[in-house]
Amino acid sequence: MSVTQVIPRSTIAERRKQLMRSLRWPLVILGGITIVAVLVALAAPSRSDIRFAPNNPDPEGGMAVAEVLGNLGVDVTFTQSITEAESLAHDGATLLIANDPYLEGQAYGNVLQRYRNVVLASPQWDLVDLVALQSEQPLTMAGTVGSGENTAECSLSSASTAGTITSFGGGFELYEEYDYDAFENDPDYVPADPYEDLPEGAAFCFPDGWGYHLVQLPLGNDRQITLFDDSAAWSNARITAEGNAALALHLLGHSDSLVWLLPLEDAPTYTGTDSPTLPPGFELAAFVALVVAVFLALWQGRRFGPVITENLPVVVKASETSLGRARLYRSVGARGRAAAALRAGTATRLAARLGISSSSHSEPLIAAIAHASRTPEPEIRELLFGAAPMNDLELTALAGRLTALESEINA
Repeated sequence: MSVTQVIPRSTIAERRKQLMRSLRWPLVILGGITIVAVLVALAAPSRSDIRFAPNNPDPEGGMAVAEVLGNLGVDVTFTQSITEAESLAHDGATLLIANDPYLEGQAYGNVLQRYRNVVLASPQWDLVDLVALQSEQPLTMAGTVGSGENTAECSLSSASTAGTITSFGGGFELYEEYDYDAFENDPDYVPADPYEDLPEGAAFCFPDGWGYHLVQLPLGNDRQITLFDDSAAWSNARITAEGNAALALHLLGHSDSLVWLLPLEDAPTYTGTDSPTLPPGFELAAFVALVVAVFLALWQGRRFGPVITENLPVVVKASETSLGRARLYRSVGARGRAAAALRAGTATRLAARLGISSSSHSEPLIAAIAHASRTPEPEIRELLFGAAPMNDLELTALAGRLTALESEINA
């Protein structure tokens, strides 16, 4: 038993001040790094990994075309919301819808009517059917596999300027409308060629197989829509091939404002509302905040290390400690633990009394205790290493027997 010294509160306060002084400059440096990182994140242009997005610098992105259009004075606005694209419509603006993700055709009904010039890159079946309905032309997807390089072979200025392009899309075509009654009555019946009576302003360019890679159709009221079957031809990786760049710049740079719409790929149908997007720089700001939080946790958190013994400020009797521990054992019903502690204490004390090492095996100790107490070895083995008591009465009886054994040997 010993008496410890209690550390004064003033000493603790001084240690804290000393720690704060030592951490002052690291905190200042960390704060400066945080501020600079946030400013850089806010000032840097946003980047994305969305396929054919105008802010995606990867090979499958569309940043190259967007940058050139911007240098030519075209204001490019990127959105993934059909509702936002509707609100951005104004006279003279061009709408680009690329990589249509199989949305129902009705999802685009309003937005197509708000723009005078619309370009569709890689449209899917529903959107092509909607164009056929609005243009009153039997337009459909041809389904042919593009062969690569194709020449314009049409009078459309943007196509003829491009000359040759590389496209691997499926193409578009006008399907022939059969009069089945006439076919049954007249064996020589030949359906009318849908390409013979095209409306003014219609153009079918870059033929390949039985389809065309580029189609332009008038929609009435001085509106027109252009369909191109391979948006990848305008990606960063392929934009410089053949006349791909010339075709993209002529079609998309038709006016001084371009709305670049990539509809959300996870939206099965159009509901009129769109999912919120995270602000630019959010990921970097969140990472910096996480670093600061970890630093503060390491600074303020409890440090785990070796156990440090401290002297108590008062003298505590051993009997009080034993009684306190006994009450704890009794409160949780740990009779086995209490019995093991009593037996271990008795064995240690008797081993020291009989001159036997405390690290010896149980058999030499049992033999020595049996010889000194003139008690059979099985009884000593049961007393020191037997089963745990089942109730408090058995535990009390065990404690009495152990005490009597010590008293007999020590006498």
